[in-house]
Amino acid sequence: MATYKKRGGKPKTKVDIQQSIEDESTTAEVFNTLDEGVSKTEQWVIAKQKYIFIIVGLAAVLILGFFRI
Repeated sequence: MATYKKRGGKPKTKVDIQQSIEDESTTAEVFNTLDEGVSKTEQWVIAKQKYIFIIVGLAAVLILGFFRI
């Protein structure tokens, strides 16, 4: 009786295992979407960083000035 090896069964390497898990997982899909959203937010914060610091600084000065009176 002849025997043969089946190909395409289980993944052999760690990279193949990880890829097969991510392909079948909806949780991995959600985390990838979150990562994309975070990178867009980070880009926006970097672009508007000067204005954010000015607003926070003005708010701190106004609050400190209010409590001094």
